[in-house]
Amino acid sequence: MATVNSISNQNQFHELLQTDNEASLEAEKTETERNQADFMTLMIAQLKNQNPLDPQDGAEFLSQLAQINSVEQLISLNTSVGDLSTEMRSSQALQATSLVGRKVLVESSIGVLDSNGGISGKVDLPQSTNELIISITNVDGTVVKEMNMGSHASGEVSFYWDGYNYAGADPDAAEGEEAPRFDPGPYVVSAIYSAPLGSDAAGAAVGASTYLYSNVDSVSLGQSSGVQINTVVGQFSIKDVKEVSDE
Repeated sequence: MATVNSISNQNQFHELLQTDNEASLEAEKTETERNQADFMTLMIAQLKNQNPLDPQDGAEFLSQLAQINSVEQLISLNTSVGDLSTEMRSSQALQATSLVGRKVLVESSIGVLDSNGGISGKVDLPQSTNELIISITNVDGTVVKEMNMGSHASGEVSFYWDGYNYAGADPDAAEGEEAPRFDPGPYVVSAIYSAPLGSDAAGAAVGASTYLYSNVDSVSLGQSSGVQINTVVGQFSIKDVKEVSDE
């Protein structure tokens, strides 16, 4: 598996990708040539060992030759499709290297609070609601922040947590004193909304999908898994990226 850790390594990543593709094409070429040779060997053996008193029918022989031509055309088509697939895979991989160092929006419930910024993301509301609440929980399972986002129509709702809890994070803090910021690290983000009146679950609390921004540390390329982006909260397929941010 080839991995690139910074944009400056794009050329090296391209070389690894090209080497990987050339090895795959060479293996396919060798197998194709071996299959064609086997086919011809069997046909020649059949001609040599036919009954001289009952030789093979000419029409049947022509049919077998046509089969050879059809097989070669299928092999050629398969090779062309394989080449196209390789080119698309290479292009996708090289484009993915531009994501290194940037933030992407992926479906996740884990956000990372660092010393320079908060946790931001979006909630996907399948229907309108009178109340949307976003909860932030630490690794111990304690809710450290609840944000009442109010009423919203169905669709995407953006949110941001700066790492503070202004509702008494420090009970000993003097009046007007800024509450301390929570420790950097991973936090669990969840979203719950009240089902609207008239719906089957009217008034009930319903969970909604959360999408969080995460920094891309590196990009990986595997034969079966395709292009993968690696973040501090896990690995995601390039197809899972919902949005790219320059912030």
